[in-house]
Amino acid sequence: MEIHSNPLNCYLLNTNHAYKLNGNSHNLHVNQPVQGGGPNLDKLTLSSFQKGYPAGSIKIERAEKTVASVYYYDYFSVEDMTGLTEEEKNRINEAIRAATTIDLNYFSGGSTSDQFAMAMAQMKAKLDFVAQHLVPEQFKDQMMQATNQFINDKFAVYNDQMLKIQQAIYDTYKDQSGPMKHIAESALQQIQAIKDGHSALQKEQTHYLSLFSELNGTDAGEFVQKYEDVMRAYQAEQEAASHGDAFTKKRVDRNIRFLREMWNQFIDRLSGYDQYRVSTEETPLIDQTV
Repeated sequence: MEIHSNPLNCYLLNTNHAYKLNGNSHNLHVNQPVQGGGPNLDKLTLSSFQKGYPAGSIKIERAEKTVASVYYYDYFSVEDMTGLTEEEKNRINEAIRAATTIDLNYFSGGSTSDQFAMAMAQMKAKLDFVAQHLVPEQFKDQMMQATNQFINDKFAVYNDQMLKIQQAIYDTYKDQSGPMKHIAESALQQIQAIKDGHSALQKEQTHYLSLFSELNGTDAGEFVQKYEDVMRAYQAEQEAASHGDAFTKKRVDRNIRFLREMWNQFIDRLSGYDQYRVSTEETPLIDQTV
């Protein structure tokens, strides 16, 4: 399997632009007062603007590169797997396509950084599953290296987009006073944290990748239990961070439901792996600890 070069190597970020994740251009005018010192900029996404933060007018311009334009076929070349039949190559290619598919409804209504990180971490788990179960031994390491590059590049584009949003906030409010000045100062801190690689959203991404990595190499029974552990950890951490906020609980429950359904949709596209399906209920259908 050929591992293609990083498509971001030739990508020069335009620091005058802020990015909207779907690539559309808008001028957002929102007038809701900032309360309690302003929004949590660690978790700020464009959906935050749509809900009324921060007050004022910020221009969001078309992205030069979006997460969606980091295509899987630029990283995985099944044709380079010598010694396989066309049927075997087609099966692997279809599995990779299934692994990188996300239900568009998952991101309906805007997305938060934890939602995106969980989707990418699960996507990596799917691709690793393909490498472990469908790809011949001699190509496994190359497949997993390509997967790492693919996911890392998606995160890199996302983080650059978030950086541009913070930059737009800072540029808009840096010369103001009062609460708006505090928002600008907080945005400046976020800009530096992202550039240094230790922002809250980057730590979140690393953490959820680590949680999903626990699924690697497990048998079916252990896999189902560990998947439940990942979902429970995600739910507990988000609810703890929001101090039990009802909106966050509802949002996270919805994310988990979609993640479960998307995992099962992936398994259904394969053949002979039904034992790796997970429960779509709030609690496991089978207690694996018995």
